[in-house]
Amino acid sequence: MADSNPNAWLTAREAAERARCHPRTLLRAARSGELVGYQRRTPNGAWRFKCADVERWIMGNG
Repeated sequence: MADSNPNAWLTAREAAERARCHPRTLLRAARSGELVGYQRRTPNGAWRFKCADVERWIMGNG
């Protein structure tokens, strides 16, 4: 992930692929506050994650 823009936004699926975990695992971490994520105020409530936040979470769980 070193070549990624740390300010880029990722979907839950993209972030889970980078973290090599299931999207549910990632969303559970976001809901518990373990991972910083932003839930959009739309009917489906899609989550978005910054690359830098996902990287921090990976390093903390590594």
